[in-house]
Amino acid sequence: MASSGELQARIDQLRHRLRSWEERQQNESAGESIEDRLLEIRRRIEERQSESSAARRQRDARIDDAERVLEDSGAASPWPSEVLGRRRRRVLEGLNDRLCLLSRIAERQKEFGPAPPEQDRIHRHALRLAEMAGRALRGAEPETLETVLHDAEAIDQQLRQTCSELLEWSETELARQRQVEQIEAFHSAVVAGENPSVEPLRNLVTSIINDVEECQTAMPRFVPSKSTDRMVAEHSVNVARVVAFLAWNDSLWQPHRESIVMAALLQDVGMRRVPTEWLLQEGTLSSPQRVEIDRHPLVAAAFLAKLEGIDEEVVRAVLGHHERCDGTGYPHGKRAAELTQPALLLAVADDFVGRCALRPYRPRRTVRQAIAEVLAEAEAGRLDVAWTRKLLNLSLYPVGTLVELSNGAIAEVVATQEASEDPALAVKPVVRLRIDRSGKPVHLPRYWNLAVRGECRIVRELTPLEASEVLAAA
Repeated sequence: MASSGELQARIDQLRHRLRSWEERQQNESAGESIEDRLLEIRRRIEERQSESSAARRQRDARIDDAERVLEDSGAASPWPSEVLGRRRRRVLEGLNDRLCLLSRIAERQKEFGPAPPEQDRIHRHALRLAEMAGRALRGAEPETLETVLHDAEAIDQQLRQTCSELLEWSETELARQRQVEQIEAFHSAVVAGENPSVEPLRNLVTSIINDVEECQTAMPRFVPSKSTDRMVAEHSVNVARVVAFLAWNDSLWQPHRESIVMAALLQDVGMRRVPTEWLLQEGTLSSPQRVEIDRHPLVAAAFLAKLEGIDEEVVRAVLGHHERCDGTGYPHGKRAAELTQPALLLAVADDFVGRCALRPYRPRRTVRQAIAEVLAEAEAGRLDVAWTRKLLNLSLYPVGTLVELSNGAIAEVVATQEASEDPALAVKPVVRLRIDRSGKPVHLPRYWNLAVRGECRIVRELTPLEASEVLAAA
């Protein structure tokens, strides 16, 4: 799968090629009525319908032969208008297919909630390019049609690849939603007193680990939900992804990832006994409410101890995922020496994911803010320092983040650095310039590795409103 930087570079090239067209098309299309367009479309449909299939095949074969001869000889076309007309119809049909596919992808995305900014941006740009190319092709004059066709065919080919990448993203999101549904169903069965088979759960664990290894990232994905069952399942899958990533970066614990990821998926099954209104409550919880919520690791461990196929290591990790190294956690107030490594890892991942999620009683943290707060917790002695430092490999500025640089330019993060050994690299990603220091949009791709360009550094992350304005301008 192409990287976000490569996809964006392709989009930029297409936009650059069409920029000169757009102005002309706006002027030309101003005098064209909707009725004229409808009549032309109807005429073309009737023309195609009146042509028999055999005649179309014979005609297409004749034109294909002519095109091959022309390409070999360089001679002028004996049927220029027929050849170009067929090519125009073919490209317009292709562009229409791309538009239909982009619409289907957008409809599917609505089922998942807001699209990630990176995916949404590329989708909008691809949609705009397909529409612009179609307008340019339909409005091209006979003397410029061949040139316009050449560019439109190149654009259609690029859009075909972009649509394929967007569809792959959509399939990945669909697979993630199925993971959430699967763990939600497993939680429900456990709470209902059933003894569900853990084999599907093992397959889910393998799927998450493979996904993290393939993508080499584990950034949580959050979808607002008013269903606490869904919220718990979403949180569990996000924690499992972070755990898989952190353990993958630790050679000592790589062989134990399956049990740790399974513990992450099951750690909050006890929360299903907590009333929905408590979890959605904006004010401070009462003492009885707090006591009941603090019991959820005990409830989860009791459920899991009755299931066949659940290891003791998993139960102990679930029981200790809210304990703290200094003894201030719950339910037993244990210290670091009394806790297993999986429990210490779960505590870090659970805390981090919880801070990244929107809660009724506090706003969502950015990844950078969440990592900084978790690091502060570790420095204060409450979380394991070694596991916490591995969070830096997620990057303080994830791919797709828009940032302001010290020279006044605005850039987008396109790649991150390995930062567990050198934390300073967490703030020195590879970026692509979006707005230069003079405030002008940068259309042609320009990339800076901030780990190499020591004179330039990130000053701050742009707010969502600022980011949307930059993307609109660029």
